[in-house]
Amino acid sequence: MPDMQRVAKGISEGVMKHAWNPGCVGFDVRWIKNGRGGWNGTSANLGFKIGLALDYTRIVLAGCPMDNSGNWYKPLIPENDIKANKDHRSHLWKWMEIACRPVGRFVRSMSGNTANLLGTPTREWLRHIPESLNNEEKEKNLCQTN
Repeated sequence: MPDMQRVAKGISEGVMKHAWNPGCVGFDVRWIKNGRGGWNGTSANLGFKIGLALDYTRIVLAGCPMDNSGNWYKPLIPENDIKANKDHRSHLWKWMEIACRPVGRFVRSMSGNTANLLGTPTREWLRHIPESLNNEEKEKNLCQTN
């Protein structure tokens, strides 16, 4: 696994970099959870929790399919990588739990197992248009500007 501090340094200026560990240097915001334990799960799980803490209601996961196809820092995982044959079931159950809870309506994913669990973002979902509207009502709402 790459050194995430090195990866963070390579991210463009102006991008806010968040970390779960208050001791992480090179990140703009360091989060700590009060109470029982710290953050758990993957960096995508942390990103989702941060999005909720910042009151986002449309969170799209990208680059975290929770399968062996790649991730946000490597589009393809080489066969000799430690994650090449990783079993993601231990993290997928957390996404399953999120998908079954009311907060699950705030998150979608672009690909992989997380997309299968959470669904992919639609234009209507991104614009807060109820997806059960008929086509005429959808068109009317899509054409409105904010």
